[in-house]
Amino acid sequence: MTRRSNKRITDDSWADDAWVDDDKKVEPTVSRRDRRNARRSKARSRTVKPRVRKRSDVPMPSLKLRSHSQRRSKTKLPLDLTSKKILFPGLAVVAVAIVALAVWMIPTPSSEPSMDGPFARESIIFDLPAVSGNLGESGYLKLVNRQHRLAVLPERSDMQDVSSVPVAHEDIALHASAYFALAQLFDSAQIAGAGPFHVISGFRDYTHQSSLYDQGQGSDFLLPAGHSEHHTGLAIDIVPTQQMQGGYSLSEQLDGTSECEQWLVDNSWRYGLILRYPEGKSDITGIAFEPWHFRYVGNPHAYYMWSKDLTLEEYLHKLQEQEGISIEFNNRRYRIVHDAAIDGILHLPSNSEFTLSSDNRDGYVITVWE
Repeated sequence: MTRRSNKRITDDSWADDAWVDDDKKVEPTVSRRDRRNARRSKARSRTVKPRVRKRSDVPMPSLKLRSHSQRRSKTKLPLDLTSKKILFPGLAVVAVAIVALAVWMIPTPSSEPSMDGPFARESIIFDLPAVSGNLGESGYLKLVNRQHRLAVLPERSDMQDVSSVPVAHEDIALHASAYFALAQLFDSAQIAGAGPFHVISGFRDYTHQSSLYDQGQGSDFLLPAGHSEHHTGLAIDIVPTQQMQGGYSLSEQLDGTSECEQWLVDNSWRYGLILRYPEGKSDITGIAFEPWHFRYVGNPHAYYMWSKDLTLEEYLHKLQEQEGISIEFNNRRYRIVHDAAIDGILHLPSNSEFTLSSDNRDGYVITVWE
């Protein structure tokens, strides 16, 4: 029979003491710490462990595909500018689109001048008021006809003698600008193999015009003195040399159907000249068809009238009705504007070069260019 030792031990040495029997055999004892841990282990062993499912038991969720933009908007991740796979191809597409747009917007070159170009009135600043009577102006677009008389007639001394081109008689003179254009036209005709041509008439003073009108009073080809374009020195009567016949009137010699006459109509605009009294427009001009009568108006006006089949009357009316027209001619952009000169005051552009011409109707034509 075993007995407990009379010696009392403390808690600190309890785990190292043992029970001693009569045979002095030492039996291992269980320390309080071990018993406490054993109880805890037993308590944990009684809890229910969750059942572990196999991988095959777990149902697979259905896959829902989303676009890249949806995933990015949901996660709200910042754009990775270092991602070459996305950034560089995107920039390349944008660059190609910009280049394509720029090429599409470049106008196609044309061999002929174009009308209604981009030179808008808004780009011209008309802020220089001027008294119309004190301005120097060319007068190239003055309208002289049965309804509109010249208030002041030019003098013969204001004109230049015509000597470098064939003339029907010696006493023919023209305005200097008209003479220069005529010489260029004749040179071009010689190069093209057209013509030759002769000048029949140019400047006429009041006496000369009055005499012609009295001789042919009631004629569809004559206007009274003061109403003839020949007073300006800008009107020229041109006849193909081979069609000149002595003793016949110009209307009997020419009908506008010969190759030489047609060449004049098709090429005179290049030098600022127009056929002043075309066929089928006598109700507008007040004069019957005159295939020999040309008038200097300058460019780009001559080109515009020729291309649009307009008489000077129609051209001035169009300018007056519209805010202006834009023309691209000889690599230069023009804007032509009509000013009524209210109370004798008109406004000129301050930021562009321009020329000025009275229309002989109390208005002015302002030609602006860049």
